[in-house]
Amino acid sequence: APDFTDNAIGPVSLDSMTGTATPTIGGTYSGTLSQEYHFTVSSGGTVGTNAITINYTSDSGETGTITVPSNYTPGTALTGPDGLTLSLGAGTLNNQDEFSVAAFNPNLASAQNAVVQVGNQFVTSASNEVTNAISGVTLDLDSNSGTSTVTVAPDTTTQANNISSFVSSYNKIMTDIQQATQAVPQQSAPPLAADGAVEAVALGMQTGLGAVNLSDLGITIDGQTGQMSFDQSTFQQALQSDPTGVQTAMNQVYNTLNTITTDALAPNTGLIASQDSSYNGQISQQNAQITTLNNQLTQEENLLQAEYAQMQAMVENYTNEAQIFTDSSGSSSSSSSSSSSGLASMA
Repeated sequence: APDFTDNAIGPVSLDSMTGTATPTIGGTYSGTLSQEYHFTVSSGGTVGTNAITINYTSDSGETGTITVPSNYTPGTALTGPDGLTLSLGAGTLNNQDEFSVAAFNPNLASAQNAVVQVGNQFVTSASNEVTNAISGVTLDLDSNSGTSTVTVAPDTTTQANNISSFVSSYNKIMTDIQQATQAVPQQSAPPLAADGAVEAVALGMQTGLGAVNLSDLGITIDGQTGQMSFDQSTFQQALQSDPTGVQTAMNQVYNTLNTITTDALAPNTGLIASQDSSYNGQISQQNAQITTLNNQLTQEENLLQAEYAQMQAMVENYTNEAQIFTDSSGSSSSSSSSSSSGLASMA
């Protein structure tokens, strides 16, 4: 199980070794950070015969040198950084041989707020994302020291693209409303022909935007088609010469369309919802009428079938009675003939 109580030294990693001497790292780690130490042989040779120089660096930026004397006895501990010791086995170390070791300190540093100085003001933040230093600007801190220069300027390209997208969307909405509500001679009426609610939304947008100085946004409206056009160059010139006027026009467009669309799209009371409710009411009423007519047809059908059955029964009775009369008439005629024959014989 991991030991989160005592400092520990990990096994040596032979990153790039061509020599035959085996390095061992020991000692008692006294550093305050958990980090890795990297060792590189800058001057090699045979252990115990040649003087050997080994440079080291740590993740926290420590650097230093360990010198192995020519009379070194293999296995002897040499002093290294932060309480670490280095011992070498018999053999050789070659130039640029590399090995490393990880040292672990279980103590956790207390969390601290980020602090950034803007001019003469110090601003703190619970994270490295600072939003309260400059109005409308988010600073992402990636270093604990140094000075940075922040330049704040309008993003005219993004603003122009947004206005261009708005103009395209507006033109599509107006075209869709026109095609769905206005009948064309010699053609079938569109599904929303003369729909007052939808036409009211279109008229509201046209009227509301008519009160806004759209030229500050580089927008013009065709007097015949009602379609908008956007000139990016005109918009950027207006933004440079009168940024306040441009911002005012943007706010007016937003406020105008936000009011109209909110009124139109309100879930229960908006124009669309009211129209939808009206249509649903008409559908329900017509379905009720259909049900009533179907019931009436069923009753009429049952009545006619009953009358037909009664007439069939009467016809059958009349047929039977007619047959009785026919049979009776035949019997009478036969009897009369027999009587006449008898009288003739007697004569």
